[in-house]
Amino acid sequence: MMKQVLRAFLCIIALFPLLPANGTCARAGGAPPAASSRQEPADPSLTADVAAVLHRPTEISLSDLTPATRTIRVLVHYGRTEFFVANGRPFGVEYEAFSEYEKYLNRNRPRHSQKISVVFIPVRFEELLPLLRQGKGDIAAGLLTVTDERKKEAAFTTPYVTEVEEVLVAYKGARQPAGLEELSGKSVHVLRGSSFTDHLLALNHRLRKAGRPPVNMVEMPVSANADDILEMVNAGIFEYTVTDDFTAELWARVLPDIRIVEGVTLHPGGTIAWAVRPGNPALLASLNGFVDYIHQHLKSKAHAVWNEYFRDTTLIRNPLDLESSARFRELSPHFKEAGGRNKLDWLLMMAQGYQESQLDQRKRSPRGAIGIMQLLPGTARDIGYRNITNTRNNIAAGVAYLDFLRRQYFDDPAIPPDARVDFALAAYNAGPGRIQALRKEAEQRGLDPNLWFRNVERVALDRIGEETVRYVSNINKYYIAYRMSHHLDEDKSKPPAAPTDFLPPLKARETP
Repeated sequence: MMKQVLRAFLCIIALFPLLPANGTCARAGGAPPAASSRQEPADPSLTADVAAVLHRPTEISLSDLTPATRTIRVLVHYGRTEFFVANGRPFGVEYEAFSEYEKYLNRNRPRHSQKISVVFIPVRFEELLPLLRQGKGDIAAGLLTVTDERKKEAAFTTPYVTEVEEVLVAYKGARQPAGLEELSGKSVHVLRGSSFTDHLLALNHRLRKAGRPPVNMVEMPVSANADDILEMVNAGIFEYTVTDDFTAELWARVLPDIRIVEGVTLHPGGTIAWAVRPGNPALLASLNGFVDYIHQHLKSKAHAVWNEYFRDTTLIRNPLDLESSARFRELSPHFKEAGGRNKLDWLLMMAQGYQESQLDQRKRSPRGAIGIMQLLPGTARDIGYRNITNTRNNIAAGVAYLDFLRRQYFDDPAIPPDARVDFALAAYNAGPGRIQALRKEAEQRGLDPNLWFRNVERVALDRIGEETVRYVSNINKYYIAYRMSHHLDEDKSKPPAAPTDFLPPLKARETP
């Protein structure tokens, strides 16, 4: 019963900020509605408050929670299940849990006394425990599975979700294995640094002992998270992934083309908990008290509304379907030519073309943008291309314009080469002046103005909504899909090799 209660609590707390006063569900979801280029934040005061919460400096502090504690810093995995920000307000399971924790901490404090506040520091999944150990946060929260290895690094609370199974999730068109052994030789994509990688490595050890090929375990690059992987399986880009059963069950309500494979459990009986440093016993005791409080006082909040939370999730499409694959082969020479001329990775440029038009030269936008790269004729003329109704010219002009944005606005030695491309992509969508303004605001908030992912993109979510963030994110997902497909095609002419445990390192998206 405890398992069902806590899981239901996780579902309902994620919905609280989305329920309007009339009791009906507002439009909401892991991917909120995209904003137009003219949209302003709905509530500037809320946006400013969220900025203060999200971007508090991550100074080093190793102190334990005491009655005098004023601020508790939560390192949280940034993803659409755990924690994300859209149009100026935070959402997600861990955000809502720790909002309740803040109320719990202050429930008996005198009315006019200083309150304890909880602030959030979004990080990559694999950074949760290292940054906790370094003292850059007080609690690590990211739906962390408790493992023997992790217990050597941190002290875990009483589990707030128990009896967790790590299950296989497959694309609907993929073969459904009858058992773990049938994953031998197949590719399974998982979150880097997750417990799934440890358990897949253990499975590979057993398979090798039995004389069978191991699973090709692919750990996704740091720009991806678990939600991205499930979306890519749903789109048919990947065939298999592994995730916690309750996460799979929740997302299966949203993503119509994923299937939880019955009877294929990688690891049973797991538990999920929050982590603190071993030297913080008072904080650990406080969190354990909160877990007990959840069980005692928040049962009534559990009801089946999670599907409303995710109802309007924007799904990515599959750039490797049969029709798109034919276009890929047809258009590759043009993208290679344009990419080489402008020293940009041609596969990334093709991913941008897919995002813009699904590689369809016939496409026209209401604003007059033309073709595969959805470029305005006036913009094309400004960079020397007069006829972009021709496929080759359209691609050449689009790639040249991206290179112009990169060189004109982001040619700064302080910006890493890949980030220059990220910023150029964002500027292609939202305009270079707006992106430069977002970089300045990111610096004011204590973020790195020279990195897009998890830095300037957070400000973009606050100020202009999801459209540009989703644009850059989708292009990177499509790039991964194209790159992996191209890598496999290149390897067909070579002798078969044993499956590797890791995705080959991503090449720089700028080329020498």
